[in-house]
Amino acid sequence: MPTRKVYLGHVDIGADAKLDLRRPDGDANDQDILLYLFRYGLIADQVLMQGSAPLKSKQVLLAYIRLLEAFKRNEDHEPNPVFAFALSDEAEGYTEYILDRMDILRKAGDSNAERKAYIANNALDAAKLLDGNLGAVNVPRRKRSVSKAFRRGLLGLLRINNPKVSGISDETSTRAIEKVNETENLQTFRLISSLNLQEAEQANALYLATRGRYRQANATGVEAMNSDDSPVWHQKAISNFLNAIGLEAKLAQVHFLTSESLFKLRRIESFRALREEYFLCQSEADIDEFVGILERLRLDGRVLSAVRQSPGALAALIFEGLNEAKIGYKSINKGAELLTKTLFSDAADEYFAQRCYRIYGHVDQLKRDLCGLTHHSTGPCA
Repeated sequence: MPTRKVYLGHVDIGADAKLDLRRPDGDANDQDILLYLFRYGLIADQVLMQGSAPLKSKQVLLAYIRLLEAFKRNEDHEPNPVFAFALSDEAEGYTEYILDRMDILRKAGDSNAERKAYIANNALDAAKLLDGNLGAVNVPRRKRSVSKAFRRGLLGLLRINNPKVSGISDETSTRAIEKVNETENLQTFRLISSLNLQEAEQANALYLATRGRYRQANATGVEAMNSDDSPVWHQKAISNFLNAIGLEAKLAQVHFLTSESLFKLRRIESFRALREEYFLCQSEADIDEFVGILERLRLDGRVLSAVRQSPGALAALIFEGLNEAKIGYKSINKGAELLTKTLFSDAADEYFAQRCYRIYGHVDQLKRDLCGLTHHSTGPCA
């Protein structure tokens, strides 16, 4: 089976030299980053990030320290780490990388956001820590040139630019193309600064486009999916899925977010089966439908007997639930009735009922598996 690898391009810094990954109410803290990585570690076979990520951000470095064992191996004791800060073939390790990178960035001036982040976060000390911990680990290497893919992707985007979609004016696009062509070491912050754009919205639009292409280039370099490019890799979708199977409450306990817990969860067959069901989804609509099934199965224990009886029994139970909750008794139930007539017909009836029953079995088993996983330390399961 092909390995599902995802590249987390938002584990990086923004123009303000702070972590690009934010919460709606402000900067992400240490626990937010730890949870973010843990969720992806549950879903993906391997989670890849920029080699420079822990050198730019203390939050990322702390998450790395907490999940250190998962940066060394996987749950099967194989030398394929769950998490990795990927490096290029040119750098022997993180120390060599940061020394070379700082030499390049000195030419960009003190105002460069990347250089500021390295200095503020004692990047050289962080690099030595990583080299000390991961010296014997087969750290994934980029198989393709990020700089070439970045330049090619950005030029392609700018040349076919649609101002109504991108927000980048034709004038800004033309100037940016000229600057990219004459720049040897292309770097986002230096490119934006060199154009001296007077309009803030133009600078922001170009920045967003450039960072998007940079994330894609890095994903291509490590032969992984960019987390922006498929609905199943979006953070919200993953969170909704984990919540629907009852795991989010577990992840809210910070002490639970360890490599040991991650390894144990990844080895649970019921969870692996549910993850495979999740990856059957091909669109946001598929994910919404799947999560909806999970929530109905998880929240109403009577659903199992209904599914065992017939699709019609399941439909009746759905209507009963709507009535009891007094949710749109007339209009919503009428819509639900029409939807059900479409959904439960012939072969679709059988497929839907069988899938619900299969999924319910996995969810029910997962509850027992989680109980067995934690009861020794938390007391008897309820």
